[in-house]
Amino acid sequence: MVAKNIVVASVSHETNTFSPVATPLNAFGNGKGPLKGDAAYDAFRGTGTATGGLIDLAESVGAKVHVPIVARCLPSTSVDDDAYLQISKDMCEGVAKAVAAEKCDALFLELHGAMVTQSLEDGDGPLLLRLRKMFPSLPIALSLDFHANVTDDMVTSPTSVVAYKTFPHLDMKETGIRTGQITLDAMAGKVNPRCVWGNIPLLVHLQQMNTSEPPLKGLFESVRAAEEEPGVLAVSVLAGFPLADTREAGLSCIVVTDGDQMLGKRIRDRILAQAWENREAYTMTPEPLADSVARAKSLDSGPWLLLDVADTCNSGGTLDSVSLLREILKQGLTDVAAAPLVDPDAVQEMLAVGVGAEIELELGEKVPTPSVAGEKSPLRLKGRVAATHDGDITVQGPVFTGTKLNLGATVLFETDDLQIVVTSNRAEPYDPGIFRCVGVNPEEKRFIVLKSRMQCKPAFLPFSKGYIDCNGLGVTTSDYGAFDYKRLRRPIYPFDTHATWEPEIF
Repeated sequence: MVAKNIVVASVSHETNTFSPVATPLNAFGNGKGPLKGDAAYDAFRGTGTATGGLIDLAESVGAKVHVPIVARCLPSTSVDDDAYLQISKDMCEGVAKAVAAEKCDALFLELHGAMVTQSLEDGDGPLLLRLRKMFPSLPIALSLDFHANVTDDMVTSPTSVVAYKTFPHLDMKETGIRTGQITLDAMAGKVNPRCVWGNIPLLVHLQQMNTSEPPLKGLFESVRAAEEEPGVLAVSVLAGFPLADTREAGLSCIVVTDGDQMLGKRIRDRILAQAWENREAYTMTPEPLADSVARAKSLDSGPWLLLDVADTCNSGGTLDSVSLLREILKQGLTDVAAAPLVDPDAVQEMLAVGVGAEIELELGEKVPTPSVAGEKSPLRLKGRVAATHDGDITVQGPVFTGTKLNLGATVLFETDDLQIVVTSNRAEPYDPGIFRCVGVNPEEKRFIVLKSRMQCKPAFLPFSKGYIDCNGLGVTTSDYGAFDYKRLRRPIYPFDTHATWEPEIF
């Protein structure tokens, strides 16, 4: 069968169930709601995303592409039920309309895999199951995020399933292309994809998930070697998203073979056994914030990245914590640029007085975070309004290339020692443009404070001397003991050191 018409669609949300940041329908699509039709196609065609890869692949084989909906949202708390139901309805109706018009030979999907709703621990699996029940014979290619908390419905419903192999995510586009190609090959009768999966009771720490460093580097060397074996179409290890309080949170493995499920199970168990045997390496104990900043102060000329890991955007942070900035001022660090600090009220205060004006104001820590302990209070500073920007930035760097950041109204606030990019909206600092848009050259600073854990590194490390993880106050803290998990399966390592796991195939 030749695919003449392919529907490409996406819903992507990584849910931090401990985050206070709400997730209504208008949180998707950079605060304007999900993108549909031509707007969705235009926004993602040619981008370095899985959706971009799926579109490019479909067009490369001469298929007509139809994009009913792309619903992407920054990580935040559980998706509102109304939003989830509307997005699911729009996607299913969009596919149904295309099928009825004979304009859907295959469905190419990008889902995150760690979406929680107000009523569902797993929002992705039921959507896939609904689509499969509506269209029992429709070929479905699925791309998943590296941080997916996999469930059975995510694996049994699609024709092919492939997840990113990198964190920071540098292979999103390639992942879309790979899973789409497996499905196209299946439609052409070249392969017979069979998917198997499994997980282990291991909650991997986010700071141990860099795939270019141990322990995951070695695991992914084994993954790539397994993909070279005859009959293997794809192997994915998904580290999971530990800040989603769901039963299946944790590390998993999906293997797609050409008709040989027993081969898939053997490879799956071999990969999972390697991870389990090395489980201690996937955990960490965070360094006290004061020690991290003192270590930074002892370093020579920069730039050095100080990563505010307790308040990162792409893990669901509020981006208004000032605990790291407060410690920086306490210890006397100078020549510091920080971005982004989200405080729309402060932005409006500064816009009212105008560029060049001196102002004293309270910055940050205005959003309650009841899920984590700690005293919160704004940082009162005197400084100058140095520059403004509308906050619209196109990502030039290697992560999410070509996508848009919507910072909202943005102001550069300066003191003698600090330059702070204060924004109205949350955004992950994928790109140095977050500084350059207000006239700051981060390459000339001694210290660069970023509200990011990992995704900033490909863009910022090339001109930096290194980085220090700084664990202050926030809902993405590195201290997982600060969270009150209620739905997570137990026993699970490292919370339960007596947890056990045995492979299915011996």
